[in-house]
Amino acid sequence: MQVCYLWTNDLQKLKRVFIILEFLAGFIFGVLGGYAFSFFDRYNSLDTSIVLAFTSAFIALLTGVGIIGFIHLKKIGRARYFAQSVAFSFLGLVVFVVWYILIELVTYQALPYYIGSFLLPIILPLTGAVLGFNFKIFRSASQ
Repeated sequence: MQVCYLWTNDLQKLKRVFIILEFLAGFIFGVLGGYAFSFFDRYNSLDTSIVLAFTSAFIALLTGVGIIGFIHLKKIGRARYFAQSVAFSFLGLVVFVVWYILIELVTYQALPYYIGSFLLPIILPLTGAVLGFNFKIFRSASQ
């Protein structure tokens, strides 16, 4: 009985470590993806550049979460759920981007600059992507 508890506790620690790694990889890949886009930006419209930079940053963010997530799934023996986890990750990203847009519309210039310009557009979609990726893992673990 004690061995089973220790194994479960170690598995929970492993999940926490991989979730932190998914956040870090998603953040790093996302920032680098947005920054790398500036080297190839050939558009004269600021609106187009902003939309494409955010799109490339979000694709890179999903890539970072997916790489670490695949290693996590492979480690716990659930690699067959990778495609489903990536789809949930994308869905979580989209939901949290919409949530960010709604927050910005409701609190237009009421939030401090660093929250509206850094925390919300980066941390909210990243959180949605990581929660979406791990949705199937936690859901199947609780059943």
